[in-house]
Amino acid sequence: MKVSIVIIAVCLALVHPAFAQTFDLAALTPRSASWNNLPPVLPVAADPGSVNEPEVAQWIRDYTAWQEWADTWLTRRQWALHPFPYPFWKDSPYLFSYVVPPRVEPQPPVWLEAACLRAASSPDGQGAIAEGCSLLAASKGDYATQLIRRQMKSARTKTEAPARTVFLEHMHFATLWTNLDINSGPRAYGLAGVHATLDVHGRWQIYALPGILAVRVPNQQGDGIVTIGYDWGMAIRLFDLRVPVFDVPARAHLNLAQVWMPEVQQKISMVGLSFSLKKQR
Repeated sequence: MKVSIVIIAVCLALVHPAFAQTFDLAALTPRSASWNNLPPVLPVAADPGSVNEPEVAQWIRDYTAWQEWADTWLTRRQWALHPFPYPFWKDSPYLFSYVVPPRVEPQPPVWLEAACLRAASSPDGQGAIAEGCSLLAASKGDYATQLIRRQMKSARTKTEAPARTVFLEHMHFATLWTNLDINSGPRAYGLAGVHATLDVHGRWQIYALPGILAVRVPNQQGDGIVTIGYDWGMAIRLFDLRVPVFDVPARAHLNLAQVWMPEVQQKISMVGLSFSLKKQR
């Protein structure tokens, strides 16, 4: 035991304080360096003097295409038909169409503005750079003014639209009608007609006035004749849709009505579809 104590005392005496200070483990570890004191790593900026004509030419094509799209669809919704067959059970407010997401405005190259400033003092500015500078100036000035005017016109149109479209929302254009009695022999068909409705509750509507309907009815010779009938009944709203050719919102309704045809002295119950315009929201 005494021998062990003597050996430990000799080892401690050999360790000089300067030796411990020289090999400071804390000083050798990477954690001792403060990350806050390191110089920040800055992104490498593009050389202001560099000119990439293919890049600016691509931006010109992209921005021109976006501008053509914006002239028509920037302040209104762009509709497109669902790809067929579209699963009707998906969560979509419209059955046959959807709103196309707006396009993002292409941003000019970061060096283009500096290049345009240098080209302004050069008399021989030509090519894609000159065209890009003209488009850049138009995008910052004239197009913004046109956009403001377009937005003002759109807001004015929305305020004026309800006075003209409320009545049209209750006008129904009827087609694809047939009689309800399947045991009455030859069938009668409603070809086309028009009627007006009043809202009752929710989707339910009643006719405000008797409507007019062109009906094809069979005669005694077995041939069909077309006569005019007057219909009165009720309608239920089915779903919203878009008219593909005219690109206007519309609503489909199912109608149940009595049709009186004075020319042939007949009155039959008929069911069929009708379509009305929907106010743009």
